[in-house]
Amino acid sequence: MLKVHVENQISKTDNGKRKTSGHYGTAWFEHDKSHPDYEYAVLIPTTSDDSQLADDISTAQETEGSEIYKVLKRDSTAHVVQFLPSKQLAGSDLKSPLTGYVMFAAAKSLPPDGPVEAVNEDNCLVMAEETEDAIYLSICSPDLNLNAKSGPLHGSRDVGVELLYKSSSQEREIHVTLKKPVETTTNDVKVHGKPDAYDAVIKVDDDGKIVGFLNIKNGFSVGLN
Repeated sequence: MLKVHVENQISKTDNGKRKTSGHYGTAWFEHDKSHPDYEYAVLIPTTSDDSQLADDISTAQETEGSEIYKVLKRDSTAHVVQFLPSKQLAGSDLKSPLTGYVMFAAAKSLPPDGPVEAVNEDNCLVMAEETEDAIYLSICSPDLNLNAKSGPLHGSRDVGVELLYKSSSQEREIHVTLKKPVETTTNDVKVHGKPDAYDAVIKVDDDGKIVGFLNIKNGFSVGLN
């Protein structure tokens, strides 16, 4: 059963000086242990004809050779989903497969259908699109990875007031191993949101297969091609 909860949330601004509010929504599937496996796709409404688009997506997904996505892996190590170009989906500009990796643990071997062979860290998200002459790679670590006063972080009292409102996380180093070698120079690096005082540091090994993201922090999405 699909459950949806929408509520107004009241919180503080980044500097902690005034209150702010906004609506948020949470959706989840409620099921018992007898039905542990399921999958779903989310369509974000943007136009008045989204009902037809939903029908087109459903038809394409159920037609062999025209699927919108494939689930390549779903276990305690990673969830890997590959989005596919579909002739039945009008208006789609996806030309090459786009593979998303949700890493719950480090993995030395990932599905062969995607361009990523291994990821050496847990709790990170990787997106990869491989074309005939390039690989577009993006990564983020959504955990704020805050410095706790002592032991695991359970609540706001486990960190100091300055850290709580500044919310600057410890940096993480994550290495992504590709199946095919790439150029060892990284000229086109982008950080989502263009945050001030943050420059992503990326290094590719001499073989061109291991891409090291050396200072991932604050949930920033760092991408390169």
